[in-house]
Amino acid sequence: MINCENGAPFDPGIRDLTDYFAEIAYTAETALSQTKSFHAKKAKYMMYYPQLKKSFEKNTAFCAACLIWAFYIFYTFQDNPKEILGNNFYGQDYNEQEGFDDIDLLIKYFEKFERDSKYYFSKEPGIDLSLCNIAFVYKKFLQLNKNFVNTKTTNDLKLPEEIIDYSPSAGEKALEVLNSAIENKDILKVLEFNILK
Repeated sequence: MINCENGAPFDPGIRDLTDYFAEIAYTAETALSQTKSFHAKKAKYMMYYPQLKKSFEKNTAFCAACLIWAFYIFYTFQDNPKEILGNNFYGQDYNEQEGFDDIDLLIKYFEKFERDSKYYFSKEPGIDLSLCNIAFVYKKFLQLNKNFVNTKTTNDLKLPEEIIDYSPSAGEKALEVLNSAIENKDILKVLEFNILK
């Protein structure tokens, strides 16, 4: 159960539920680039595809979880703001050109999945388009909040306009899916809650 008694944690426990997509993508791309024949490349792609797809989905679910958590703490503590605990970005210098590598790779890879799946499998990649929308909105969220360098309290958060409108039942559902994901150690559970309009 997420505890906000002494403040709102920057990460309520969701970071540990995912992996590092860039590392998995780099390993797959390196293996594919070292393979010459089409049939060998196709076999390698088929080998890496499930791992890439799962990591892509988990990392996009992480983006959704961050949006859901921001939605929850912003509205829940709107009248009585809480300090955000564990924000290691607070007080650092902000550079508009830095800090977006991971999310940019995730967005770029969505297009790559489409292209590579058609090339190697002659079919669609089987990835839900809404996942890419989540990644786009998450990047906007990072930009609006300048990578959280000025985010000390829950009232300092800025939510993108694509986020759903608040209602008490939506707030309860947001916390419920986050707790479920953390308790079950399954980040994909957050996708049961549609955070976007």
